[in-house]
Amino acid sequence: MPFKTASALSTPMADRNRLAQSLLRGEAYFGPTMAALQGPPQRHRFLLPTAKKICEKFEGPIRILEIGSWAGASSVTWVKAFIELGRPVTIDCLDQWAPYFDLSRETHAHYTRMNEAAASEDIYALFLHNLRAEGIDDRVNILRGSSKKILPNLKAEAYHLIYIDGSHLYPDVLSDIGQAKRLILNRGIICGDDLEIQADEVPAHELAQAVESRLDYTSVGSDPRFFHPGVTAAVAEELGVVSAWGGYWAIRWERGKVNKIVLDLTKVNLPAHIQRAVDQEPVLPDEDTPVLIRTVGEFNLISFKGQVIGIHLSSGPIDVREGIPSILERLGPDKVLIGANEDNILCGIALRKKMKELEDRQAKVAERVESRIMETDAALRKDVQQSEARQTESVELLRQQVAEHSRILTDFTRGVVGRLLFPKNKNKSR
Repeated sequence: MPFKTASALSTPMADRNRLAQSLLRGEAYFGPTMAALQGPPQRHRFLLPTAKKICEKFEGPIRILEIGSWAGASSVTWVKAFIELGRPVTIDCLDQWAPYFDLSRETHAHYTRMNEAAASEDIYALFLHNLRAEGIDDRVNILRGSSKKILPNLKAEAYHLIYIDGSHLYPDVLSDIGQAKRLILNRGIICGDDLEIQADEVPAHELAQAVESRLDYTSVGSDPRFFHPGVTAAVAEELGVVSAWGGYWAIRWERGKVNKIVLDLTKVNLPAHIQRAVDQEPVLPDEDTPVLIRTVGEFNLISFKGQVIGIHLSSGPIDVREGIPSILERLGPDKVLIGANEDNILCGIALRKKMKELEDRQAKVAERVESRIMETDAALRKDVQQSEARQTESVELLRQQVAEHSRILTDFTRGVVGRLLFPKNKNKSR
């Protein structure tokens, strides 16, 4: 399938050249163009140990269902893990390979690039290319479409392992996990990506607000860590507390119940195709010395021990080696951002900016409302004063009328009484 160029316009030329070279040489590509490698590379270390857990319970060929495949990085990791363990394996890769981010909400360029890559069909073409380049295309069955439409039509209890890494929105993740419980074999493993925080680590009302925002990746007021709220909430609702390692999660589904698993992570290396991607596009090392990457907006971006920390410029000199809890206690969550990579922090900064703009708009609206209230109150006070003045005038007029009426009545009474008591003698002249 030919590649178009529209989806790569915002990617640096050097990496576009690397993508072109990979295509010409027939090599797999999992670099930053089109966000071909999703999530921190280190999470791929957990897939082979998970495959071993499958082999402990099942013999013979293995069937995998992957919900969300994108450029195929995890597809390759899963298939090669079982090949390494000497097992025949096939994988059903389910993905729309279509734009699905709401760019009115998701304003960071990362989401625009992904939508463009899907709209142009470039990412689907790269997926097919990577499968062929890694020699696993004959083990892959492609299910292209929405998981909500395709999963209900699949045969129940058909898969040994189901990996969920599709849409991160709460209703979608909830649906995917619900279907996974129907489709998994007894003692099979359901696992997934992007569970940075479990629900019991977040105040319930803050998690609910984050889910309601329908943002893919965000943070809450009490915790500076960015996470995928839809994944956190759906996993908790469908499965409860699960086994988790740095964003990757897994459980064994046995007789309709969730069982945690323990992975043997000794002597586990990155898969070869992921290691090549890391070597070509170095990621943050687990360094013990903080390194200032650059300044973006009002934040300094610092790499330290395999993560990126954003510190607000107003905080002054900060030594991140003192530990995140101590820094958070001293600076507060508004001045600290924490992410797995630089892109996470950039998303966070963009989100903070958007929230600040929203707060400013709300403040202006509140100011206008308060001004209107004061104007209305002043008008009401004026009306009351005028009404009171009119009432005073009316009372005075009434008093005067009563006084006048009283005088008239008094005069009249005197006249009547006088005539009765002192009648005039009409015969006096005689």
